[in-house]
Amino acid sequence: MTAYTTNFNLEKYQTGDAANLNDQYNASMDIIDDNMYKINTNANTAGGKATQALETAQNNTKNLTALGVTDTETATQLKNKIDTTATNLAATTETANNAANSLNALGANTVENATKLKNRINDTYTKNESDNRYLPIPTVQDTLIAIGDSYFEGFRTTTPATDSMIAVASRLLGLTCRNFAVGGTGFHNGDTTGDNTFSKQLDKANALITDKTRVKYVVIGGGRNDPDSLTYNEVADTLTKAKQLFPDSEICLIPMLWDSTYPTGKSHNYSTMLNAGNYTDTWTVRDAPSWGLYRDTEMTDIHPNTSGAARYGHYIANILKHHLTAQPRVERWESINKDPGMTDTNVSECNVYINGTTVTINMRAHLLKWSTDAIYQINGASTVGIWKIMLAWFDDATPVRVKFDGHKLSVVDVFPGSAAGGPNNTLNAYFTFNIMDF
Repeated sequence: MTAYTTNFNLEKYQTGDAANLNDQYNASMDIIDDNMYKINTNANTAGGKATQALETAQNNTKNLTALGVTDTETATQLKNKIDTTATNLAATTETANNAANSLNALGANTVENATKLKNRINDTYTKNESDNRYLPIPTVQDTLIAIGDSYFEGFRTTTPATDSMIAVASRLLGLTCRNFAVGGTGFHNGDTTGDNTFSKQLDKANALITDKTRVKYVVIGGGRNDPDSLTYNEVADTLTKAKQLFPDSEICLIPMLWDSTYPTGKSHNYSTMLNAGNYTDTWTVRDAPSWGLYRDTEMTDIHPNTSGAARYGHYIANILKHHLTAQPRVERWESINKDPGMTDTNVSECNVYINGTTVTINMRAHLLKWSTDAIYQINGASTVGIWKIMLAWFDDATPVRVKFDGHKLSVVDVFPGSAAGGPNNTLNAYFTFNIMDF
């Protein structure tokens, strides 16, 4: 046998071949059997896979149908939608990550922290809201402006820049003093040049002080240089100007600063200044004319010296600190001499009381002789142009006239009639007067 089948290579008999069933036949049958087994096995395997594939295909068909894919067009639409969704999802994820990072940066990484942040934000205000809800921080007012005459200027003090009464007051209050006072000036008078009235001093202060919110007080003091022709309007206009130029400041008027003498002939001007202050609603202080009364040792001519200016400075500081509308000097003046030739020292005494511009004299004297000589002398006091008559009486009620010239007390005479004078009678007198009456 030399011939073979085409597919499985089985031996075939040829013409003239002797039969060899044991070898060739059996071998061919084994080949046939093996291949048929393979075929059968492969067929079974293919069938199983085909069944599985069919089932998978059926499931895929169901799934595609559930997804709305019924053909190529719907499949393409689904794909595009999935791609778009994926893109959006990626962007959303990035946004979410950025948001998470931002929240972490704000300290709102937990619900509790986020709640705290929200509450704090709710309690935070814009500037306008804050200004409306809370009071603004006030400007520090650390400046005092002085307007006045030689008293505020510090004339006759050792070092006017530091010893003037207004500089002393400013220092006691912890304020910076900007002193525009000029000697010889007033509401009407403007010194020798006529250019430094109190009103014009205010103009200079206004031009030189740019931050007016820092000015706590504008203090106007003086007025003794003004003539009797001083008018209400001159004073009122000046006070009104001070308010307009320095609206954030308190305007304080201290009229008629004086020395140790009586302010003779100045009652008109003093009243004019007080009235103008009252009717312009300006903080006006009474009783300054008596601050130096009888204190001649604290004066150099008509001006307070350094000691006197220091005393006045304390008065002014007290006024400003406590917002006083009057600073009366209240004391008993004890520097009084008795003439031993006129009265003995055992039962005789004279008391002088000062309360603002009011002075009270309480006198008792056992006369040793009947004379017009001085019985008592008030030390430090000046005389007045027109002396006063005081009504006095002896212990037996006999009326007597006593002369008072502001400095000395003396008997004039007894009233007409049958009454007898001294000596050896005890004289009594009680007299009250206002120093602005002279």
